[in-house]
Amino acid sequence: MFLGGGTEGKSVCGARWNKGVVQEFESYEFAPKSWTLTKWHFCSIDTWLQGICRSFHPEREWKKREWLPGKQSIFAGKEEEEEDEVAGPADDDEDTVVAVGVGRAQRQKRFYVSKGNQWDLVANVLEELGWQRIPFDHKDDLNFDLRWTEVRSDIEFARFREKEQLANHVPNASVVTTKHGLIKSLRALDRQRVREGKNAPVEEGRGEGGGGHGLMGMDEFVPPTYLLNVGADKLLLLHLLLQQQSSGLV
Repeated sequence: MFLGGGTEGKSVCGARWNKGVVQEFESYEFAPKSWTLTKWHFCSIDTWLQGICRSFHPEREWKKREWLPGKQSIFAGKEEEEEDEVAGPADDDEDTVVAVGVGRAQRQKRFYVSKGNQWDLVANVLEELGWQRIPFDHKDDLNFDLRWTEVRSDIEFARFREKEQLANHVPNASVVTTKHGLIKSLRALDRQRVREGKNAPVEEGRGEGGGGHGLMGMDEFVPPTYLLNVGADKLLLLHLLLQQQSSGLV
């Protein structure tokens, strides 16, 4: 875009390199390495700003195709944005070109399902819905809309695109899906309630956390549980066994 500033009145705004950014350059004169620039043409962008995207050159007509702006384009209207939301995630940096009369194109959704645990049941349903399955040997492909795996470790949550991709596992789910994790989480919740003054003091002899009775504590619905990797729990369990042994219960 010609700005006309700079020391010689030739400044322009644009991006010149593959990994560059839009910036102001001192002059529109540019010496690229892979091609040669022989002539400059100065054209008005008024029609472009008005959303009229067609060729005005009598000898260089565009192909008879309709250009539709992407949802991040300045030409995207409210209706187009709503259509994008209904259609699902699309590539933000790509504009869509479709044949005139065909209607708005939609990117085919892609999914990856790992082997095992009757994977074909999931694959068959999605393929019937028009989804494209990513082959097993392309499991590193991150361009997916849904990833369905047998184990959670097969999902790279660090590279997961939130609100754009789906998975059949929840990161850090072990805090509630394993007994060890659930007990530690409930104990932490009881401790937090005590700190906030929402519970009575913690009962003695309930292990690492315990719970009071101001609100329902874990001791009211979870059987006595001891984590053998916690020293205090092992001592409590040993003390309980000695008591039961002395009273003839063991």
